[in-house]
Amino acid sequence: MTRNRFAVVQSLVVVGILLLVLGVAGFSLHYQGVAVALWSVGVVSLLGAGIAWTALKPSK
Repeated sequence: MTRNRFAVVQSLVVVGILLLVLGVAGFSLHYQGVAVALWSVGVVSLLGAGIAWTALKPSK
């Protein structure tokens, strides 16, 4: 995996985690609509990072 591709995967993971945290904070502040949207996008971002990691990982 090249350095640029790893940076993309790493960015997806960081963004996904931040969105999950914001989603949890939204639930605690009773902003359910926004919290569900942020949490859903965070999950999709983490799934995308996992798929990208698997697809870009060099095979042995």
